[in-house]
Amino acid sequence: MVDTSKLQGKKLTDLFQGLVQNRSIISVSVAGLQYERLTCVTGIRQVSGREYLSIARPDGLEKAASDSGGLNLQFTFNGPDKLEYLFSTKGGKYLGLDVEIPFPDYVERLQRRRDFRVVTTAGTHMLFKSKKLCGMIDVINVSMGGLLGIIRKHNQKGAKEPLLKMDQHLYKLGIFFQKTEDRSKKVVVIEKARVCRIEKDENRNICRYALKFLDLKRQEHAKLTQCIYGIQRDILKRR
Repeated sequence: MVDTSKLQGKKLTDLFQGLVQNRSIISVSVAGLQYERLTCVTGIRQVSGREYLSIARPDGLEKAASDSGGLNLQFTFNGPDKLEYLFSTKGGKYLGLDVEIPFPDYVERLQRRRDFRVVTTAGTHMLFKSKKLCGMIDVINVSMGGLLGIIRKHNQKGAKEPLLKMDQHLYKLGIFFQKTEDRSKKVVVIEKARVCRIEKDENRNICRYALKFLDLKRQEHAKLTQCIYGIQRDILKRR
């Protein structure tokens, strides 16, 4: 599971001061757009009793923010305890090479049990290609370590199951997560994965394939974290 806690007040200030001192890399995205870049927190200042963060302005941010209607930003980073942290802000202004944004009300800290799996929203799918075979997998569940799914479409007419083989490697996989109340539609790119389990359903004549993620870039890791956390929040809201 994903256990969450919120940092507020002095703990929040101390956290950001640590990011400034260590020049820690953080990921910033614009809500509602497929825009994500790496940046760092460059300073903290107080104006009329309010605290503000300055971040190094990443390439293309001004245009992306304009396209989305303003500086509605989402951030993820790994904290000093190696856990994942998330926060979002609205508004701000450009100051030379930096962007000044208001302090968030809180930062969420995620503590994830190893390879916690969530059942995905209907319509979540993955596109894959391997030599002569390409197709689409309906994703049943997903974790930070892999996923389980069923091949729904492929280009091999008349082929018999299973279409993939044990320990087969797949490259440049795109997982398409559906838009929900808390999350804009996202695409997560997996550089490399391996088929680690094949479950054959004789009655339905289909196979379920379990894939283990072997190579995931930092930005894509952050997006996958946001998607899994967003799915869990949607589930909790419906209870």
